[in-house]
Amino acid sequence: MKKAISFFLALAIILCLLPAGMTVPAQAAGPAYGSVPILCGDPETDLMADRILQTLDFTGLSDYDKLMKVYDWVITNCTRVWDMSTVEWMAGPTPQEVADYSAKMLERIETGKAFIRADLCKMYTNYTYGENDWSINENWIDSTRSVQTHGYDMVHTYAGDCVSFSCMFALLAGHLGYDARVITGAFINNVGPVAHTWNLVLVGNKYYWFDIRIDDGNAWGTYIPHKYFMKDNTDEWAKKHIWARGYTDLLEQNTKAIRSFYESGNPHTHEWVVRLAESTATCEDVGWRIEFCRTCRVRRVRYLALGHNMTLRSTSEPTCTKQGKQTYKCTRCGLKNIIKTPALGHEWEVNKILTPATDDSHGTARYLCKVCGKKKTADMCTSEIFQDAPKLKNWAHKGVDYCFFRGLMVGTSGRTFSPDVTLTRAMVVQILWASEGWPAPAQPTSFRDVKHKAWYANAVAWAEEHGLVSGIGDGLFAPGRAITRQELAVMLRGFAAYKGVSTEEEADLSVYPDSKAVSKWARPAMRWAVAVGILSGTTGPNHEVILAPQQGVTRAMAAVMFMRLLTNLEQAE
Repeated sequence: MKKAISFFLALAIILCLLPAGMTVPAQAAGPAYGSVPILCGDPETDLMADRILQTLDFTGLSDYDKLMKVYDWVITNCTRVWDMSTVEWMAGPTPQEVADYSAKMLERIETGKAFIRADLCKMYTNYTYGENDWSINENWIDSTRSVQTHGYDMVHTYAGDCVSFSCMFALLAGHLGYDARVITGAFINNVGPVAHTWNLVLVGNKYYWFDIRIDDGNAWGTYIPHKYFMKDNTDEWAKKHIWARGYTDLLEQNTKAIRSFYESGNPHTHEWVVRLAESTATCEDVGWRIEFCRTCRVRRVRYLALGHNMTLRSTSEPTCTKQGKQTYKCTRCGLKNIIKTPALGHEWEVNKILTPATDDSHGTARYLCKVCGKKKTADMCTSEIFQDAPKLKNWAHKGVDYCFFRGLMVGTSGRTFSPDVTLTRAMVVQILWASEGWPAPAQPTSFRDVKHKAWYANAVAWAEEHGLVSGIGDGLFAPGRAITRQELAVMLRGFAAYKGVSTEEEADLSVYPDSKAVSKWARPAMRWAVAVGILSGTTGPNHEVILAPQQGVTRAMAAVMFMRLLTNLEQAE
């Protein structure tokens, strides 16, 4: 028991020794106070205040630390000036952003997720000023209109006098959920009382004094004295401040009733009146209307541009050689908009072969456009029947012609060659088998994943019989797997050896930046393929020439590589 008493005595002594500003009261019993924002009601000002607070991190902070962070931000970023005409005006949000925020702000207020400052400021302000009171009428200086006006200037300029500083602090503290009042009176300096403005803020269950402009004036560099930050002793405050106490006494005497406002809310039906005359919207020019509620003074901002009402007036369809055109006209302002569609281009097809093509020379043919019926005579190559075959000047054109003319490769349909489709292992073996004239294998393949009735079964069996393929292990061939450049190099080198051609020639792969990506088992074949010109580099991501050994092989690439291989073998015979 004695230990417990000693513990509580020690705790009490420690609490008494803490600075006054640190003895922050507990959070309010009401669940909403301190967490539901109090807005000034002007959507542009409130939007910019939100954006300021979004730059500050309040996670896990006490009331004391939250308010100090805001207090210090204002002192650090705002400047006292006398002549506002010299201040640079910062750009605000766009009209559409303000209109969007205005709608969301009203929804928050009407659903109890935000409060409006005017509903608080109209409470406990009906009192009589004393003859010697130092104060401007609190009903104006602590009004929504005042905080809106000075707050609007401050969020756009970060500059002003003591009233501006106090309204800025009230605005930002309000957005954090604190009932922040603006108090007017005088500050007693070395020469006597001087008209001044400061704040009184409800934190927890008590109002605290804040004088942000005096602390701002005494700040030096990054040092802020906080001499007048969150003080709770009215008598001490009165040593340097003079004000009409009737207003602040009423606030301090009625904190419970003020707090209950947050717990119960004060819903009402808005009574909208136009604050600024509406401007007429046109198709492109924004019209606006600003209204305010007679009861809570919240502003509603609406922006609207009509947009063009375009109707189709005329149209012409594209032909093989001429563009199509659609003409639209706005029914309101007469604006015309013309949308052009590109010419279709001729769809040529062979009408009559005049001179047949060979594997190394083009023939001639008469062509007919199946769209417009126009005729022309032009060169015809072997791969002409394919709509997607590489064109005459394409790097793969000659290889496709070579392989198709010899029957090594066929189309993927009657009209398509599919040059960009990746080749499989089965397709490669089929091409090698075709180059030998489709000889019958001595026996079926032993690979477990090659069905005996598959279109590539005989080709795989023949290649296995002559040692051209060894599979991927575990008795598998993986016929449907895409083949890589290094795998194809291995198969082609094996085929060259099978044809009795020397495969000892090797190139230095180190000149390629990705040479280390070549697998160890594929290096001899890759050196040989590069040396004899069967494999050349390809373009890398930074436009450099690379080997790309792990890259798949397209049908166009394969056609060129097989042409180079078979041409080399023919020359070696």
